[in-house]
Amino acid sequence: MLPPSRAPWPLDAQRRAEVALVARRSAGVALVAQRCAEVALVARRSAGVALVARRSAGVALVARRSAGVALVARRSAGVVLVAAAAALLACGSSSEGREAGTSGAQRVVLGTGEAEFESMDGEPRIRLVHGAQGGFHVWASFLAYGFASQALDLTLTTLVEGASENLVMHARLTTRELLDVDGTPARSFAGFPGQVRDARCADGRRVELQLHLSEPGGGAADDVRHCIAELDEELRSTECP
Repeated sequence: MLPPSRAPWPLDAQRRAEVALVARRSAGVALVAQRCAEVALVARRSAGVALVARRSAGVALVARRSAGVALVARRSAGVVLVAAAAALLACGSSSEGREAGTSGAQRVVLGTGEAEFESMDGEPRIRLVHGAQGGFHVWASFLAYGFASQALDLTLTTLVEGASENLVMHARLTTRELLDVDGTPARSFAGFPGQVRDARCADGRRVELQLHLSEPGGGAADDVRHCIAELDEELRSTECP
């Protein structure tokens, strides 16, 4: 037998070994628990990231839908703008048609000019031309709108301010088609000699020109213009009233 004082040592060593084993197992369990906790934390973070991603996707979807709504709004605004512009152009075209005679109404604009139409706005000063037969005239021209016939009948009346009688001329003229300064189709004739009565006394006086234009198939238009006559000094009469 061993001495009583030495018998407990093997038992104490065995217990210490068991305690150490338990401690290591406990440490292992703790490590596993820690790793499980870490995995759980990673899982939660992943879930958070996924939630953020879903929310981001939702925000992106809302943004895309908002962009789609904005695009639809812009397209709708564009349609409204186009419709408004079309309505405005339609109104402008209708008004212009009535004004220029393209809708069926006929009108004429009296002017001057020997080779081409020249406007006679206001009361311009126009030089009287001494004709080959001894008379005096002012070159007359016109723009006719809404007339279908190429041949038009003209009646031109001139009256000098202070004169007791006027002078009336008639002619059938062959017109040509053209576009006026605004691009509107018209018929024109230039270089008609509008005779002036008592022209040698007309210098500095107001001359009225009355134009009546008609076509054989029916339809007519009128215009009245005024100008101030100019005559070279050597052609003026010294016996004017």
